[in-house]
Amino acid sequence: MPIRIKILFLIALVSCIFFFSCSSREKKYLIPKDDLTGLIVDIHIADAIGYDYPLKRKYNIPDSAALYASVFEKHGYTKEQFDSTLSYYVNRPEELNKIYQKVFARLSKREDELRGQDPGTDEEKPD
Repeated sequence: MPIRIKILFLIALVSCIFFFSCSSREKKYLIPKDDLTGLIVDIHIADAIGYDYPLKRKYNIPDSAALYASVFEKHGYTKEQFDSTLSYYVNRPEELNKIYQKVFARLSKREDELRGQDPGTDEEKPD
């Protein structure tokens, strides 16, 4: 085989390896959609707790970084995996929108459940 064909074959082979290694790395750190939905729900709840100063003082709630760390730990993922997953979905807005529709539905359901309870207790309000 002439050297020119060998060089072209080598370039094609290296290009294929590079292409497939990049695409698999991109998906390697993706959090599954169902897990991501639950993780985002808990992050929004942590945000709400973190912004409620009287609640933070009353219950001695740690800063937002500690709240986020506990959310990631609860779900078994790292901040880096979460960031990587969000970066992936930012380029796929339709998929991200579907995930956030589920997030909104879960948060709305949780809000409705909490509105049905007496404040400060786990008992439902009598009708």
